[in-house]
Amino acid sequence: MNWERVWTAANWERLLVGDLFNTGQPGGLLITLAIGVGSILLGTLIGAVLGVMRSSERRWLWVPAILYIQTFRNVPLLILVF
Repeated sequence: MNWERVWTAANWERLLVGDLFNTGQPGGLLITLAIGVGSILLGTLIGAVLGVMRSSERRWLWVPAILYIQTFRNVPLLILVF
């Protein structure tokens, strides 16, 4: 196979960035970065809210936080990934 025709700069650009400027479709790199940044922000927000709820002295706030935290602690990671 003639790999020089396959691994061209245009093909790499299409793979990583996509056809973002013509059709608006992002490539794999941009989608991965967007999912990564979004999950980090959402996870930080949920963690901060649960941390504040857990440290509260009001029972109606810390009981749901404990239930949520303990549920995810007791579920194996492989199950969460699936």
